Amino acid sequence: MFLFAFGFAETVEIYYQTDMPIAGFQFNVGGVTLTNASEGDAEKYGFDIFFDSNTTLTTPILGFSLTGSTIPAGNGVLLLLDLDGNTDNICLTDLFISNSDGQSLDVTVEDCNTIIVYEDDIIDETDPNIRGKITNSDGEPIIGTQVFIE
Repeated sequence: MFLFAFGFAETVEIYYQTDMPIAGFQFNVGGVTLTNASEGDAEKYGFDIFFDSNTTLTTPILGFSLTGSTIPAGNGVLLLLDLDGNTDNICLTDLFISNSDGQSLDVTVEDCNTIIVYEDDIIDETDPNIRGKITNSDGEPIIGTQVFIE
């Protein structure tokens, strides 16, 4: 889509992958001007999205449901960001993802636009298996690897 006044408007998808429901999120986007944040599963599950389009250095984005709705465990597009600026340098920072009790969940960001939420205990008493992903230095999965723990 072209904006003839100042250049191009770009859309960036923010992805998520979680094994537990998400009740709220907050993160910052820097280096671009945010013109809209909407759609995706955040909108599908009734989240209200708040941001300040008047900031250009770092824009905080906040999302939660006033009705107590959560985004269920799974993966997909969390929301779409409409931006003015170079999207090559965009990266999410200062993430805070919460459960329905308002507690912070452990999160990481992959490829600057994918939020990974995981349980803080990798071993629990009902399922004593250790799970994880082995990646190379570029963050790509290494197929067929095995880990042995004595």
